[in-house]
Amino acid sequence: MDNSLLNDDGYKKQIIAFGIAFLLIILLIVVLIVNHRKEDYIIINKSLILTKSGSKYKQINKLDDSVLDFEYNVYSKGNVYKDVSIKIKDNVWYFFDKDYNDLNLNLVPAAYTKKFEKIKVADYKTTYYDEDDDSYLSKIAKGKLVNNFKDSLMKTSYDLDGDGITETIYTINNYGLTSSSRDSYSSVFLVKGDTLIGELSSDHRYPYIVQSVIDLDGNGKYEVIVSKGTIDMATFDTCYQIYSIKGKKIKLIKDC
Repeated sequence: MDNSLLNDDGYKKQIIAFGIAFLLIILLIVVLIVNHRKEDYIIINKSLILTKSGSKYKQINKLDDSVLDFEYNVYSKGNVYKDVSIKIKDNVWYFFDKDYNDLNLNLVPAAYTKKFEKIKVADYKTTYYDEDDDSYLSKIAKGKLVNNFKDSLMKTSYDLDGDGITETIYTINNYGLTSSSRDSYSSVFLVKGDTLIGELSSDHRYPYIVQSVIDLDGNGKYEVIVSKGTIDMATFDTCYQIYSIKGKKIKLIKDC
């Protein structure tokens, strides 16, 4: 038997094996790069950036070029503008169409990349204190003076779960009325129709503000996005919570 043929055959097999291994490595690198670049984003009220891994939402605390290196669908005043580029200069946001025309959009509740194109932004109603709220306040304030919460009270109303009954999210706090943080008290709670359901959070140390009502996954059920710990402008590193409300069930689906 000619040993040179065996050597040649073995050499060829080694070359083929090396080639296959090299191609697998290249394929793995490509997959990792593609998956990294395909991370998608939701920008809410120019102050909250969300991405999603599996069923979990993650907050991005800093706006950088990787977030802006995408084309977005932008919701503004009931219209959706597609293939929009976002640029920021001197803290001013600019929205350009694919021909680089400035769309002159000021009020932008949501902007989102392709993965989140099923998003729906609720046309919710915001109102303030009236005398009918006293019965809810007396139960939620737990012995504290109801009058101390009337000026801060905000109501966000929408049919969140599509059952024909309007849900109202109340936020109250007595910050600024007391010189001691020990006496400070806040609450975020749910009224369905005219029935008090209960509090979204049992933590009364920090003020809450409803920042958005939005159907994040396009299933017809709207989530409530709440900032926690600020009574001023919310920013990218503000603590945000996301609540799902279906019937009388309240579920925290993203905490700080």
